[in-house]
Amino acid sequence: MKALKILVVMVVLTVITGVVVDTYAQCFPGRLFRSSGKFGTNVKVDVTGASDAAFIGRLWDTGNAALANSGLDGPNFGSDCPVADWWLTDGTLRFIDGVVGGGACIMDCPLGDEMTAVIEDYDANGPPGVGGSAYYMGWAVTSTPAEGRYYDYGLVDGIASATTLNMLAFPLADVTASGRTGGNVDVTVDLADQSQMVHTWIGGGVAATSAVVSEWHLMKATGTADPGRLRSNWVKIATIPYVPGGSNKFQAGPCTDTVQEEFLAVGIGFNGGNFGPIDSALVGAAVALECDPFLAQPDDVKQEFKRKPAETELQANPGRSGGRR
Repeated sequence: MKALKILVVMVVLTVITGVVVDTYAQCFPGRLFRSSGKFGTNVKVDVTGASDAAFIGRLWDTGNAALANSGLDGPNFGSDCPVADWWLTDGTLRFIDGVVGGGACIMDCPLGDEMTAVIEDYDANGPPGVGGSAYYMGWAVTSTPAEGRYYDYGLVDGIASATTLNMLAFPLADVTASGRTGGNVDVTVDLADQSQMVHTWIGGGVAATSAVVSEWHLMKATGTADPGRLRSNWVKIATIPYVPGGSNKFQAGPCTDTVQEEFLAVGIGFNGGNFGPIDSALVGAAVALECDPFLAQPDDVKQEFKRKPAETELQANPGRSGGRR
């Protein structure tokens, strides 16, 4: 009864005052987030290899993406803070420069101290990316409200002078071994360290890569051709917490179809704090595999999956190349 009386009072107050309390609101005044500008350290990005046209950009409250984000799901990724408004170019390099609560950036104001930014892109051939790869870069910084840049992405990695970072490709599902468990095929996949794709400055220091990349996702597609880089064309078959490189064993499922092919690719779960992992919009290059129906006896099987030579093997291990210049 007491709870009912409180509820009635709240309703009456709302009717009388017309005020509705909302924990989600736009930033006022707006909060500048920037990696390059007139003041502060300037950090820009070399996007060589990427399309630099079909990019997908998202922002969220690092501690809990549910509380404030620019739009996490497709097809309207980042619609509450369009990436074209903050992923800018000087004609050669890209950089971050936007205002949360300004212009078209109408996302809710982050309640926590950190904000994450992630950019994904197709390779130079653009979408749908069949036979190609995808690129990404992740950032996370602690707010600096006393400074001109409320979220200063020029501080990442402890950078103290003008610097150019390289956007790099998603890791390849590098299958190194396979075998059977009953009717299913297990594959061992080497996954490259992602530290060169992640740039942070949290609490006055560089954070672990897992501050942005929290999970590996092994993705699978079955068909006559690689379905492209858009994640929605793939099925997640395994998840493991992010570790900086090393071999990981996954169960890839049945391998009996001699007409269609099996494709594997790597997707990423980005750290969304209390909200949980946020799926990457894209996946890395496909590894084409075919089943060998003649290798039926486990004692005789050395490799149940035979890796098919790729038409365009973009890189032996795309996650290991590149770096800061």
